[in-house]
Amino acid sequence: MRDNRSAVDFSMTGRDAKAHFGLLEQRYRDVVQQRLAPLGTLEWRQLPNAKESQIRVIRASTPSKPETWPELDAWMANTLEVMHALFAPIVKTLNAVDFVSPAEDSQATDL
Repeated sequence: MRDNRSAVDFSMTGRDAKAHFGLLEQRYRDVVQQRLAPLGTLEWRQLPNAKESQIRVIRASTPSKPETWPELDAWMANTLEVMHALFAPIVKTLNAVDFVSPAEDSQATDL
């Protein structure tokens, strides 16, 4: 919560974080967009130099004003619930070995 905005992140960590992020982006981008866009602005954050990747929902807010907290808390809770319902069944199906990076895919077609 900063810069007059608040966010809720779905973070992927661990050795397969980048592959799982890539699979989500390749296979589920439209579904994620459809389900999360009504909640705020969607950001796909691969974070190539970090150990994690994120899908973030952002909305304008004024967290410095306590009178906005109840509505902001309700938005965060709802966003977390929607993200959990969306990602929980998908994550169970992800297998990092299935991920083919766009660079690898273009090399395979060049052969």
